[in-house]
Amino acid sequence: MSTTARRRVPPPTVILPSGRVQAPIDVTRATGVGSLAHLVISLLAPAAKESPARTSDACLALAHQLAAPSPRSKANAVLAAGFANEYLLTARPSPAWTVLGVEYDTGDGRVDLAYRNAMTEVVFFDEIKTTHVPSAVLNRDWISQAHRYAAAGMAKLGLCVAGTRLTPLGSRHLTALVTADGRVRQFTPSTDAPLPVRT
Repeated sequence: MSTTARRRVPPPTVILPSGRVQAPIDVTRATGVGSLAHLVISLLAPAAKESPARTSDACLALAHQLAAPSPRSKANAVLAAGFANEYLLTARPSPAWTVLGVEYDTGDGRVDLAYRNAMTEVVFFDEIKTTHVPSAVLNRDWISQAHRYAAAGMAKLGLCVAGTRLTPLGSRHLTALVTADGRVRQFTPSTDAPLPVRT
């Protein structure tokens, strides 16, 4: 076998709309695992919805491909793939919602994903958080960030913006919609009902 044949093929460089190079990602720390999960979600969310088995396989393959080599890269890539798989199977909206943007510029920072309903033209932002330890309360900094995005989005796009959904993977019971006027409404989302039902 030649030296060339033995060389490891480096992971691809991925550039999202922000223009920032996103991979390979160092996953030796928890922040890297979260970044990898975000990237896998960002790359797979706009694609057509697949079966649970295909989605799981795609998450694993992409996570391993995008993780920078390290002694813990395989194990942590699996962890990141698990977060991504959880989002794509349980939190990604139904096909009625199309991805408006990845790392979408709200006018006051970039939110992870922006969705638009083709029929109602309602828009919502999705800010994804990865938590290794389940929490009992929403992080105040997360709420502040989500409020900032919602307010900026409404100023940019108008009343069609429902708000920013906080999606804490690992603590899905804390999922909440934060509106432009600062209201926080916790709810249990589903693919068919990604936003709280209006009352």
